[in-house]
Amino acid sequence: MKDFVADGKLELSLKNYLALVMANNTDVQLQLISLEIPKASILQQYGAWDPKATAQFSTTRATTIPTNATTAQNAASLTKSLAQPYSLQYTQTLPEGLQYTAQFAGAKTSQTNSFNNYNPALTANLRVSVTQPLLQNRGSYVNRIPLMVAQVGLKMSESQQAQQLLTLINTAETAYWNVISARENLKVADSGRTNADEFLKYMQKQLDLGALSPLDIYNPQQSLAAADLTVSQAKFNLVQAEDALRHQMGADLDPEIRQLPINLTEGVDLGPADSIAVDAEREVSKAVMNHPAILQALEKLDSDDLGIQSAKNGLLPNLSLSMYYQANGTGGVYDSAHSTLLGGGPASIIPGGIGDALGQMFGFGYPTYFASLNLTLPIRNR
Repeated sequence: MKDFVADGKLELSLKNYLALVMANNTDVQLQLISLEIPKASILQQYGAWDPKATAQFSTTRATTIPTNATTAQNAASLTKSLAQPYSLQYTQTLPEGLQYTAQFAGAKTSQTNSFNNYNPALTANLRVSVTQPLLQNRGSYVNRIPLMVAQVGLKMSESQQAQQLLTLINTAETAYWNVISARENLKVADSGRTNADEFLKYMQKQLDLGALSPLDIYNPQQSLAAADLTVSQAKFNLVQAEDALRHQMGADLDPEIRQLPINLTEGVDLGPADSIAVDAEREVSKAVMNHPAILQALEKLDSDDLGIQSAKNGLLPNLSLSMYYQANGTGGVYDSAHSTLLGGGPASIIPGGIGDALGQMFGFGYPTYFASLNLTLPIRNR
């Protein structure tokens, strides 16, 4: 703003003034950032298709409460167990409605006084599952409706922003011309006061020469007093208009700029109006196509159409197909003493670990297949 200071005055053309309004007016700045919320809403709708990764691990160590006095006295008969399950999961929903999940899970369990062949026992499984809606929420168009609603909402916000900015700029330009109008009114008031003063001097000379009745001097004096009042009112109106102008371009926020007088360079005479050729029909058509209020109404119709499509989708039965494939594996320390019911056969311990479980799992020798159809019909949906 200091770039427009010349000779201790703030010199502004209408173009420079409106540029300062766009840069410094707080109401304009609030409108410029008003689109951040609808933009964030669009980004939020894209989040429905973002993949998610989940990891979980827990550990539980427990000692079984003795059930009789004999067992309670024998420390060796107490059962102690350790369970440490873990899982890694990756899931994502595609725009077509298909949801797939890949999960790797397993557990380590050990137990005293156990008849299990593996103690500790290590398990691992790999599951790949898919769920596809068959009626409701089927297809990319239906699943993209919330995103399209958010995009239409952004367009509506842009049209509303344009309408608000046009109103603010119109108000700012009106403030500019109000200062010029107040300045010209002050010139007229000063000229009228000068004429009233000259007329009073003339009448006073007439009175001094005896050519005028003493009572006739009161009318010129009253005219001069009224002219002084008009000048005072014009000065007050000019100060008010300049303060409003400073507020529009943010000059009232800077103590140095706030005290500077304002010199507006735009003239009052803009030339004859009939020299501007206007095609009324073309201008009206342009206004109809570009007016923010009309654009908002058209975008509201688009949003309503999307709402109808979403409502139709909500009326469909919720039928989905779910399937998964799972590969399993088991490993750990193998105790052959528990391979028969009464301990028959030589007892031996074969070491093992997670590698055995993973080898069985990736060998796909112990698969599990699953498929299901799920149908939900609301009896009363209110």
